Amino acid sequence: MPQPASPTRTFIVDTSHSEVTFQVRHLLTKVRGRFSNFSGTVELDEARPDRSKVSFVVQAGSVDTGQDDRDTHLKSADFFAVDTFPTLTFASSRIIDRGNGQFDVAGELTIRGVTQAMVLPVSRPKTSASSACALSSVLSRAGTADTLMVPSPNGSTS
Repeated sequence: MPQPASPTRTFIVDTSHSEVTFQVRHLLTKVRGRFSNFSGTVELDEARPDRSKVSFVVQAGSVDTGQDDRDTHLKSADFFAVDTFPTLTFASSRIIDRGNGQFDVAGELTIRGVTQAMVLPVSRPKTSASSACALSSVLSRAGTADTLMVPSPNGSTS
């Protein structure tokens, strides 16, 4: 007898309680910033997490480092090229339940029109009342400004 499909719940990322932040090394200092305009959706199948889906869109022009000249430069063709590539996107292709509220979310990250496969580690509290989760990953921009930021396997920020 076929098993009934398990219910999927859809969550919209609550931008008032979420953040997209970054930190990059520049010369001897670390520059911190954020993207203020983003959206995301999680289609969660509790019984079969492997059937779940995640999508996320960041408006590249919303980059904010607290310094107008630097933000203008980041929006330029030297970095995000927001006039040509207004969004950064992530779409999951597979979710692996590692147990104890730990998941690997495999998918494709697109920055400046270049798509790179990556796996993002996600943790989720084990409370049924919460749909919260946490994600932190190291991205590396090797080479020139035209190079896609990709996950660094050794955690370096080169």
